[in-house]
Amino acid sequence: MAVNTIRKFLLIFASLLLIQIKPVSAQSTKDVEILVECVEYAGNDKFYANFGYNNPNKSEVSVNPDNSVVISNNGKSKSNGVNTFKPGRQSNVFRAEFTSQDRVLWHLVLPNGVVKEVTASINSNHCNSSGSNIIPYYQPPKNGKLDNSVIGPELTSLYNSYIATGTATSNFIFQIDGSKVLIEVKSKPTFYSFVLNLLTTSFGFSQVTGDAVNNVMTGWIPINKLLNINNYAANIEYARPVYPSVLNNSGRALNSG
Repeated sequence: MAVNTIRKFLLIFASLLLIQIKPVSAQSTKDVEILVECVEYAGNDKFYANFGYNNPNKSEVSVNPDNSVVISNNGKSKSNGVNTFKPGRQSNVFRAEFTSQDRVLWHLVLPNGVVKEVTASINSNHCNSSGSNIIPYYQPPKNGKLDNSVIGPELTSLYNSYIATGTATSNFIFQIDGSKVLIEVKSKPTFYSFVLNLLTTSFGFSQVTGDAVNNVMTGWIPINKLLNINNYAANIEYARPVYPSVLNNSGRALNSG
């Protein structure tokens, strides 16, 4: 009788020990973090988003291919992203194509059910020729992005720098003429004329090109007026720098191409 009692006690103790150990083992696996490395401009309104990740675990982490999905073309195109994650920081593991009117979303469901998402767009960090991030000439906003901003982080950084110093200098991101910067503005449908008139009469916008069919206009605007554009999110889709040509950064000419 005593032997059976001891055996039952040991079985119960072992079961309790296993129950306590399993959660600890599961919790020891840390979440994989996915990243947008940078965005490359390939010409003809074609961009490439480069993605990477950091796996803080000592072992490889894998997910079902259907749990790693890359979504683009305004949600119409879906493809599989990386679904096996090697230990450590892995850069530029794959890339996805998109246009200036689009963005790319990488949606990942980890084995523990945690969902990770990152989005790349024209406002993401731009790459240099070697595929790494450009070192910004102006201090970028905190976290490299802004919520509820029409003009985005690059023009916001330019505005902040200009207000602080009173000067602005051209670099790889901006085309600047004195106190003005060359920008592209896309109005929301039916607001093209309203936005063009608003920018011209209230903000000193000097139009260079216009495309009423696609609701896009380019022109020079005083840098100290940039932040005012954020007040018109109901009418303006976005405003962004007109990036200097990789072939010729010396002139201010811009054609409709």
